[in-house]
Amino acid sequence: MFGRRFRLNATTICTTHKGGKAVAEQIPKGVEVVVLNPVAAEASKDSNRQVWVEWEGRIVSMFLVDLQERGEPIPSQGKRKST
Repeated sequence: MFGRRFRLNATTICTTHKGGKAVAEQIPKGVEVVVLNPVAAEASKDSNRQVWVEWEGRIVSMFLVDLQERGEPIPSQGKRKST
């Protein structure tokens, strides 16, 4: 999953750090995030597993299960051959 982009289909909680403390925030519906961890593509059974994602230039953590259940993978835009 490293480097994969997802569009969130629902508002989702993430965690960031401010002043040395973990702070919960909401990532709005429709936002794109990029996964920064190497994560297996199959669903994890560990509901506590968190991943780092980039959201609008910020790095935050979120539960993998939230990403899998509320996120829609965005296909990569590979180079197209001209005809």
